[in-house]
Amino acid sequence: MDIDPNPEPQRCAIYTRKSLELGLDQEFNSLETQRAICSAYIASQRHKAWRELPKHYDDGGWSGATLNRPELQNLLRDVETGLIDTIIVYKLDRITRTLLDFVRLMDFFERYHVAFVSITQNFDTSETMGRLILNVLLTFAQFEREIAADRIRDKQRLIRSTGRWPGGTTPLGYSVRRHVLQINRAEAQRVRFIFERFAELRSLAAVEVECRKYGVKGRRHGNKTGRVFSNQTLCSATISNVLRNPVYIGYLKCGSETVHGLHAPIIGPELWARVQDARSRLKQRRRTNRPYQYNLLSGLLYDCFGRRMGVHRGKVHKGVATEYYASKQNDWGRSQHQAPLWVRADFLERLLVASLQNLLTDKPQLRAGLLKIGCFDASLEELGMRAISAAERLGDLDPRDLKPIVRSLFVRIELSLDRVQAVLRWRELERYIAWDAIGTYRLDSASNSRCTETHLMNVALSSERGARKQLLPIAPREGPLGNRSGPLCRLVRDARSAQQLVEESRTQPVFELARQMRKSECNFLRLLRLNYLAPDIALAILDGTQPPTLTRNMLLQADMPLDWALQRRLFGFTPPSPTRSLTVSEPRWAIGSQRVLGPGPARVRAEALLPS
Repeated sequence: MDIDPNPEPQRCAIYTRKSLELGLDQEFNSLETQRAICSAYIASQRHKAWRELPKHYDDGGWSGATLNRPELQNLLRDVETGLIDTIIVYKLDRITRTLLDFVRLMDFFERYHVAFVSITQNFDTSETMGRLILNVLLTFAQFEREIAADRIRDKQRLIRSTGRWPGGTTPLGYSVRRHVLQINRAEAQRVRFIFERFAELRSLAAVEVECRKYGVKGRRHGNKTGRVFSNQTLCSATISNVLRNPVYIGYLKCGSETVHGLHAPIIGPELWARVQDARSRLKQRRRTNRPYQYNLLSGLLYDCFGRRMGVHRGKVHKGVATEYYASKQNDWGRSQHQAPLWVRADFLERLLVASLQNLLTDKPQLRAGLLKIGCFDASLEELGMRAISAAERLGDLDPRDLKPIVRSLFVRIELSLDRVQAVLRWRELERYIAWDAIGTYRLDSASNSRCTETHLMNVALSSERGARKQLLPIAPREGPLGNRSGPLCRLVRDARSAQQLVEESRTQPVFELARQMRKSECNFLRLLRLNYLAPDIALAILDGTQPPTLTRNMLLQADMPLDWALQRRLFGFTPPSPTRSLTVSEPRWAIGSQRVLGPGPARVRAEALLPS
């Protein structure tokens, strides 16, 4: 056998994983052990020019059941950018315990010409027998994971059957001690308040308002990544979960049954019965035409302020409920007086699907995107021919089959008052076009969370204000008049006089109107432009509270924008406080800046631009 005297250097990345966080704080833990063994193996292959990369890919406390692990995603991202030639693991089940995920990973590695080595299981994936042994080993790894999961479920079921708490997030109102729930007196008062107010108001939204009014909040919690969620506001979904949890009357869920718990109840049986009766009546009134899981854009849709948009049910008419996507209000939105955005769910879904169909039928744009991901020659021509049938297929699919396609193609969708912006994955679009439409479209979890080649799709929308009144940034004057400037005040009054003269003498030319005011034509036009000043700027000049740097020449000579916010920045004014705004009835000349003005939610009309 010929040996290459000068082999090409192989950049080797070591991946390690441990399912539990127990023991990670030790000086030499399981991850360090795996890395040391893999490093020794790489050193033994020095004659093949193997070189260990200094970057660590360690997933401590992450299960091998899925590929949604932070360091694994970083590893795959580095593979895509061409930084890795060989991936080294201590054992096969360190990278995954699922056969389907491993098949996808191997396909992903072969696409980027990356070798995969497991040092404790000797196999060569370039041979048929090696691939057979690899699949057998992976099948046993998946079997071992499922057996371990069954043991954990059986143990939890046994603990629950004895009335003890098996673990996990403790319900609001309780703390746990030796697998027995103990009442937390401070939190128990909040739980009683929620039950009593719902029994009286019979509305989740009304109870949410009451909780916000009286400062009733939830508990701070965190996830396994260490992130702590400090927003303790109780939303309608959290309140609904509290109201249907039998733990508050002394029971625990054990599969499809409920068993008596060893803990003391917080709610009496009479109040519990009243609440459940109110919930059942509420469900009967809120009949819907399709379940929540049919909503195509749930989990992908955000508004222009970064707030997630969830599904809301409207009024029921003839047995059918109108569905909306609405922004989930948060503390920032309330403090900034930014009302939620609302949009009809069916209209927006049809609009996104129609825009996707237009992209598939737009050959120049489609070919440019496919070329960007390295698709050319015969494959490019074949995909271009199949794109037409793929676009027609989108309109014929059932919502259950269409949802995985939409969630695979789109990374994020943001809605504003005048447009919707959708980030599209070119790689997934290529997979969808090449799909043979047999069975159900499945997501490629190996590359689902990474999108190196994307396309920003802009779709224009029209919006309307949902409130009957508008807010103007005019605050009442506090205290006596300030240092009023005579030239500035005369300038504002002259601007009003010039506007009145134009309205009364529309038949005369501009130079005649300027002559009547004893102004040049240029100064007359500049005076007219001052009528577009923000109301709070004009009132500040008349009250004498304007900035000392504001002069008459600045107002006349500046290239004044029509945007009030830009005017305040240009002339040195501070933004007005929304809490001190004066409500006026329907000022037609102030409806322009919808996003700043108006207390009510903006309803986006997506149906206006739907293709016929």
